[in-house]
Amino acid sequence: MTDAVEEARLSALSLYKILDTAEEQVYDDLTKIAAYVAGKPMALISIIDKDRQWFKSRVGLDVSETPREYSFCAHAIKTPRMPFLVRDAQKDERFANNPFVTGEPNVRFYFGAPLLVDDKNALGSLCVIDTKPRELDLKQIEALNALSRQVVTMLQIRKDVMQLGALIEKFPAKSSGAEQRMSEVDRLTQELQDILFKKQVTAKKN
Repeated sequence: MTDAVEEARLSALSLYKILDTAEEQVYDDLTKIAAYVAGKPMALISIIDKDRQWFKSRVGLDVSETPREYSFCAHAIKTPRMPFLVRDAQKDERFANNPFVTGEPNVRFYFGAPLLVDDKNALGSLCVIDTKPRELDLKQIEALNALSRQVVTMLQIRKDVMQLGALIEKFPAKSSGAEQRMSEVDRLTQELQDILFKKQVTAKKN
């Protein structure tokens, strides 16, 4: 990944203001579904910052972030349009000496579906992890890719709602024209929130 590509990726990430935010059920639901679909003990929504990977949601792992230099997801974002698969980390020269392979959480299997925004920037990945060498079949891979797209949809809706909120604050408190514009923004904000709720319900059903 070139410096220019990484700079653009970090710039895109900053627009989402997702780093260090609180846990949210809608993301936790998607992570739980990912672990279930893959049949793996660990699943993460990992966001790659400049020097760390931070977990918006996690199943089977206690820590909230790790150094980027040891991150499997940092490799996944290098191919933003393709999932990243490691069948057995101990037999992969890129990861054999990784402290997360030689020690806790003893990673052996990894699959990461990049969180692709703007059709070019991967903010991180939705990943599943196992402590034993594993495989995934085509249907599992397709399902995990679909879940990664749902994570991106949630992130996009969240960003849109924040931008609309910022727009509302810029409107003058008085003037009938401003009030009409604020009413329209309120309506659009409610529509986005309704979409977010419906997608959360859909994720729970599936």
